[in-house]
Parts: sequence; C-alpha cells; structure tokens
Amino acid sequence: MADEMGLTALQEVGNILSASYLNAIVEMTGIPLEVEPPHVAVDQLGRMISQSSATTGHANDPTVLMRSYLTVEGSTARFSFLFIPRLKSVELLLDRLGVGV
Repeated sequence: MADEMGLTALQEVGNILSASYLNAIVEMTGIPLEVEPPHVAVDQLGRMISQSSATTGHANDPTVLMRSYLTVEGSTARFSFLFIPRLKSVELLLDRLGVGV
C-alpha cells in the first residue's frame, strides 16, 4: 500500500483494535501491560512472523495471532495482529488466565 493517508488510517485502526485486545487482557488478568504502538506491515504472514522473531527473541518464543474483520460502508478489511509477550511474562499470563503451564 503506497498511499500515505491509507497507511496512517490503517495504523490508527490498528492502534484502536490492539488497545481493545490489550485492555481485555488487562481486565481478565489484572496484569498491567507496557504497550508499544503497533506497526503497519503489508507482507506475507510467514515473513512478518520471522522478522518479529528476529527482533524480539527466538523463533520458538510464543506468539499470538489475532484476526479481525472490519466492515465500513460495505467494504470489509481483514486485520491480523501479532501479540508477542516477553518470554518471562508468558507463564504469569497463562496462570492468570487459568491455563497455567
């Protein structure tokens, strides 16, 4: 997507949706989260996961893929979010969700 205004709009929608996801996690777990603003990437999913793993940790670190659909005036957009928690916090997160390891 080469349109700068379109990319900015996508980033803002991503910011709103990711804040909603993370607020739900905070409400369910009581764990305060340090959030980084989302980045917009238009690429193949496998390549994006590989790039995220390269910058945040190891290829076998846990990653959560969240998918959303947004329909506005008859046009539907699909969004995918990668939630990559720090490895040490995964155990606490799962324990608070009641699915401890």
